[in-house]
Amino acid sequence: MQPEKTLPRDGIVIPRWQQLLIDDHLFEQFQSSLPGLDSTPIEKNACVTVIQDALALLTEAGQVVEMRVLGVNGKRRTDSGYFDDLEKLAKAAASYEGRAEGIYFTVNPVNPALLSRASNRVKEYAEHTTSDADILKRITLPIDFDAVRPAGISSSESERRAALERAWACRTWLTAQGWPEAPFADSGNGAHLPYAIDLPNNAESAELVKRCLLALSHLFDDEQVKVDTSTSNASRIFKLYGTLARKGDNTAERPHRRAGIIVSPSKRESVTREQLAALAALVPTPVKTAPTLVRPPSASAKPNPHASYGRAALDQEVSNVAATQSGNRNNQLFKSAAALFGLVAANALDESEVWQALLNAAQSTGLSEQEARRTIQSGAHNGLAQPRIIQKAVPQSTSPHEPLDIRQAAPEPAKTRPSLS
Repeated sequence: MQPEKTLPRDGIVIPRWQQLLIDDHLFEQFQSSLPGLDSTPIEKNACVTVIQDALALLTEAGQVVEMRVLGVNGKRRTDSGYFDDLEKLAKAAASYEGRAEGIYFTVNPVNPALLSRASNRVKEYAEHTTSDADILKRITLPIDFDAVRPAGISSSESERRAALERAWACRTWLTAQGWPEAPFADSGNGAHLPYAIDLPNNAESAELVKRCLLALSHLFDDEQVKVDTSTSNASRIFKLYGTLARKGDNTAERPHRRAGIIVSPSKRESVTREQLAALAALVPTPVKTAPTLVRPPSASAKPNPHASYGRAALDQEVSNVAATQSGNRNNQLFKSAAALFGLVAANALDESEVWQALLNAAQSTGLSEQEARRTIQSGAHNGLAQPRIIQKAVPQSTSPHEPLDIRQAAPEPAKTRPSLS
């Protein structure tokens, strides 16, 4: 959660993003210009036209696009096809109506050679999908506003509207900074701002896009809505507008909704590199603390006897998380967090170090920062409630390859647990 600011004139505590708009005299403009956010029903037979029109707005002429279909018929199945014919893509997408959890498209141009994988058709149980190296250049800055909610379910109406309002606030602020207008889109559960850019696909561009997303997260995140900072990869896929978002069951409180573009710019202009750099420069820099004077330990000072044990445990669990395959990532992350925070409670590890190490490992497997933080928090709560007893002498492994099992340590007796004040 980002820090809040206090509005000096009346002492009201307000979120950072609202303060930002007030400081720039944009809050009233944001409120008065906010478009209607009610979902617009689209007839099934009109979906092909809606999908085709959306892609025509967001892609370049002749561009190859991968369409990726996830969760077909409720299974862990991915179908994929490559298209340079948008009408055929739209018809293929419409054929999955009501059968897929989500249908997505690559926001940046794909190497035309990949048409040979499945040319203007969809291949079931696809073995290969687009990687970052398959992208020709970057034409989209994909900004995704997520409503904070449990994983695997659709957003409620209030959650969805909060994400859309936050995206409109961001769009209002960026326009005031001189940015061209972006399409304003409903992802079905949140909001998208797919800004046009023109950058090569290289490491420098990847870092620039990443820092832009981090800056927007710093400015517009709060407990209800987050900017997804994991969308900086060149092969990023976004919800295909005109298709259904079907996370979880379709309930009255959390219904399945159709993604769609709410507002389209009169003409699509690219954000300049200078404008991107100015936004990226707003990423807060870590506060540097003054160096502390290091003194030799006194004769009475006792080093932490469990430091080496804790370090070995941390290295092992980070490796476990990083090596976990899709389908078990959250489960392993929870287990590792619970185990390591049990050692934090036993003063064998530093809490902030564990947090950062687990977060980095989780994101390396493809988990979003938001999802990883939720899982780590849950595991931390479990582990901190059960401090671990560490034997004074850890038995040596009979084999140098035998893994260390930190979960076999018994919970510390309740009477020795630290009290919370």
